[in-house]
Amino acid sequence: MRKQDQQALHRCALFQNIAPGRLQELLSLEDAELARAGKGEVIFTPTRFRRSLAVLLSGRAIVCKSEGERRILIGTLTPGGMFGMAAVFYEAESYPTEIQALSACRILFLSQEWLAAAFAAEPALTRNYIALLSERIHFLSRRLEAFAAGDCREKLLRCLSGFYQEGETSFLLPFSLTRLAEMLGSGRASLYRALSALEEEGVFSREGRCFTVLDPARLTGH
Repeated sequence: MRKQDQQALHRCALFQNIAPGRLQELLSLEDAELARAGKGEVIFTPTRFRRSLAVLLSGRAIVCKSEGERRILIGTLTPGGMFGMAAVFYEAESYPTEIQALSACRILFLSQEWLAAAFAAEPALTRNYIALLSERIHFLSRRLEAFAAGDCREKLLRCLSGFYQEGETSFLLPFSLTRLAEMLGSGRASLYRALSALEEEGVFSREGRCFTVLDPARLTGH
């Protein structure tokens, strides 16, 4: 495994408080698989997915949910981020979201069998997994509150915060503003009004799809 991959794993919440040597022992267990996805490739769909927990080692991906013909942006994934928790131990016939690579990605897939063996071998991993499940519940609750509120500015802030990486000064929206409006469930006019209002408030400045962050705390809600 490359040094970059190891760094992503150490950032992953699932492996917090697990010594590097111990983590290497766990990854030597069977049913841990490295895979790649090309830019634009759809990794998971509601009908095509793995019963595995996936850790993004490199690249970026988005998480979307389809609502009729509309795709709603749920969040973004950066190295150390995970997906697949909704399917790995739940025997549903469909997966609730779609995962698409924004750039070339390296992914570590951890199967049901790997997780069961790793939980038995390392109690700290079990505690981390339970904490992550609790965090996901609260995250989804906040997301639902934001979309139910109907406030385009708050929806926009929550959406854009997913593309911002702490410590950076700017980010590029990976798709058009028309697509963003569709994902937010807003009209283009409402989106442009929200963008203008947030620029006037000094949250960010914008040139096309390039955003320069002026107030990171407001953007991320911290």
